[in-house]
Amino acid sequence: MDKLVYHLWLTLLLGVKSIELDLLLNAFGSAEEVYRKKRGELLSLGGLKSDTVERIIKNRDLDDAMDELYRCKKLGVKIIPSYSEKFPVRLLNIYCPPHILYVKGNLGNIDEELCISVVGTRSCSRYGLDSARFFGQGLAGLGVTVVSGGARGIDTAALKGAHRAYGRTIAVMGCGVDVVYPRENRDFFRAIATDGAVISEFPLGTPPAGANFPIRNRIISGLSQGVLVVEAPKKSGALITARNALEQGRDIFVVPGEIASEYCEGSNELIKEGAYLVTDARDIVGQYRYFIPVMRDNLNRRLRGEEFADDEETAPVPKKEVSVSKEEAKKAVLKEEEPKKSVDTDKYEGAEKEVLTLLIEGDMTADEMLAHVSVSSSELNTALITLEMEGIILKKLDKRYSII
Repeated sequence: MDKLVYHLWLTLLLGVKSIELDLLLNAFGSAEEVYRKKRGELLSLGGLKSDTVERIIKNRDLDDAMDELYRCKKLGVKIIPSYSEKFPVRLLNIYCPPHILYVKGNLGNIDEELCISVVGTRSCSRYGLDSARFFGQGLAGLGVTVVSGGARGIDTAALKGAHRAYGRTIAVMGCGVDVVYPRENRDFFRAIATDGAVISEFPLGTPPAGANFPIRNRIISGLSQGVLVVEAPKKSGALITARNALEQGRDIFVVPGEIASEYCEGSNELIKEGAYLVTDARDIVGQYRYFIPVMRDNLNRRLRGEEFADDEETAPVPKKEVSVSKEEAKKAVLKEEEPKKSVDTDKYEGAEKEVLTLLIEGDMTADEMLAHVSVSSSELNTALITLEMEGIILKKLDKRYSII
């Protein structure tokens, strides 16, 4: 029997966010080993409830797991188990990680991407909706993958803003991926799955029960380096996501709101508690400058009409409707075959001008440049980061800088 069948059997049996599931897999190594254990062996494991042991002993039928696999295949839903190399490492390192991800679309190499979650209240103001769209579009336009919950209000506005910029988006559902909630997002979720993914840890057919959403919030924050709270009252699911993010060591960003608005009481409080106040997507991206090469690559892929690799591919696959010759693709990736764009160095001064003057002559590493400039190493690094953020230069895989 396939390893995945046993893994799915145990997760369906014990449910999502189960501490006992973590305990069993850590103790015995795999769900298949749990399946083969006798009652006494399971009872000897400290921390495992006796009724959980009885449930395992009395439910050794694998039919439900097989049916789930069949339905997923029929619907085009991928299942990524926690033991897979394609499972996000970021999620393995959070408290009570999910052990199954149902995926419609492509997660891609998500651990290598800069992901920012955008969250907020369902009942939001016009200002909140506009802000969510603004940040979603701004982040996607910089090559960031935007993550959210897909709910009405702030979540959907942020995802639609990112989609407007042809960016990659990931919607984390509080129901099965085959359940459309909210219903008006049916076509939009289908669009998300073409360039990004709609994901869930809940089995197929799981309805959008209220208790599911706080559970899924740990995945929203867990997938991301940072969480942007756009608008949140004092009692809000977005604040749960923010608390999860803090526990997971993620950064918290907040859009400042009207001080008299009840919609913003919770989010404004986060600012007072030390969250980053932001008014533009670049305020967020500036905290993750080491992701600039990846973000630039994401943008280049998008401009070339390439899809992100799915859980069975290791390289981007061109869409059928895009016709790109091998020579054109090679030029787009390597850059060396393209003539460099002219740069007016007179617009710059100091270290930035010296850097551009050198790079006009050819690509160089930071160490090579240091031997030719009149500034210190720290000043040189600051100039390089600034020029990268402005999209003037690019650091390539061989660590050499090039004018774009």
